[in-house]
Amino acid sequence: MPYRNWTKPGYLFECRQTRGNGTCPPPLNYTVAEKVNRFHTDLRTFRTYLHEVRDDEAEGEGSDTALLEVMTQTTNRMESLLTSIRITAQAMGFAILDDVPTGVMTSTERDPTGELLRRSRDQQVVWEFLWYLRWAASDITWLKHRHCEQ
Repeated sequence: MPYRNWTKPGYLFECRQTRGNGTCPPPLNYTVAEKVNRFHTDLRTFRTYLHEVRDDEAEGEGSDTALLEVMTQTTNRMESLLTSIRITAQAMGFAILDDVPTGVMTSTERDPTGELLRRSRDQQVVWEFLWYLRWAASDITWLKHRHCEQ
């Protein structure tokens, strides 16, 4: 799975849970620029995954057109979000790295045997991405307070 090795960035939330005061420094002294780059890279990875799943779906006989439309719409939203992150980061003086992820799925993940396995794989990746967004939201709040309200 492409998202198994994500660094869970929700350290601020976890810190609030354990200490109660929300004043914890980030682990490993991540800089704001490193955090922004990590968000950008992870979102690009998920976008690449969506492209691969959409291509698989489009090649199948009797493709679900509603599903293809949703995947296309979601991919377009990801593109817009990635462009916004890049523009904002560059305006703030951060460099966004250009290492574009390709082929995030292994051959087994790309073509698992049977429809149930394929849907199970897709469901698992989507759930993991939803959890990632929750962690990312706590980090974005931290970035806002740390960088924008100094």
